[in-house]
Amino acid sequence: MRDRQERGRTVTRVLAVIAQRNGSETRVEVYQEAGKSPVLSIALYRRTRAGVVMREGGRTLRFFPDEWPALADGVNRAVAEKGRA
Repeated sequence: MRDRQERGRTVTRVLAVIAQRNGSETRVEVYQEAGKSPVLSIALYRRTRAGVVMREGGRTLRFFPDEWPALADGVNRAVAEKGRA
C-alpha cells in the first residue's frame, strides 16, 4: 500500500502506481465510503504543464468486490499469455 487518504468517513488506498512511457501513470486504488462496499479503480493520471498530477476525466475503470475475481483472473491470464509469446 503506497498511500492512504482519509477524508471524513471516506478512505482511498493507492495499491500500485504504474509509470507509463509517455509520462502518465496508472493507479490501482481502493475507495471506500463508510458503510459501503469498497470499489477498486484503475485510473489514468497525467502530469499537467505545471507539473501537477491529475486524474484523466473519463479514463477510470471501477470494479465492485464481486467483480474482483474475474478481473484478477483476466489479468493473470494476460500476463501468462505474454510470458508465452
